[in-house]
Amino acid sequence: IFGSDLAALDRELFEYVRQVAFPLLRLQFNQKITGDAERGTTMDDAEAAVYVADLQARIGRDQEGRARLQTVLTRKPDAARASTALGLIDFRARRYKEALPALERAAGQAPQDAFVQTAFGRGLVAIINETPDVEAKRAALQKARDTLSRAVDIDATSAYAAGLLGYIELVDRQDVFRAVAMLERA
Repeated sequence: IFGSDLAALDRELFEYVRQVAFPLLRLQFNQKITGDAERGTTMDDAEAAVYVADLQARIGRDQEGRARLQTVLTRKPDAARASTALGLIDFRARRYKEALPALERAAGQAPQDAFVQTAFGRGLVAIINETPDVEAKRAALQKARDTLSRAVDIDATSAYAAGLLGYIELVDRQDVFRAVAMLERA
């Protein structure tokens, strides 16, 4: 087949697929199972715009995503997910100091949203790793511990939040057993 033209390759592939037999198992049930299907919830326009803006930013269209998020925040200043997405645009560009105010504002607006809390904790971890000032690092470390503990309490299944919290505990070296527990959980 190597060296053949594409038409010959296409014919060979078609013949191969046509000749292959697939095992089949057919089951017949005597009872029809019924139930109620749950309907999804409808998003409002602002929430949908946040998702679109985040997707735009993730595919490299940061300016469009940022503009859409600014529009959402103008209409709805307390939209925590919009502030989070805005902060994450800067975070992904490694502009941690610019990202942190938006992430912190979002965390204050949505203290029961594990995603928002984890994003803020992630920003704090980046600041800790970038900051040479010991006192600033210690303050960011404590804030990250509190934020990520809240995220883990809200969503005990978040491996990412548990992993970040375990990392913070290792950096701090105060509670190695908790660090191991969080890392094992992750």
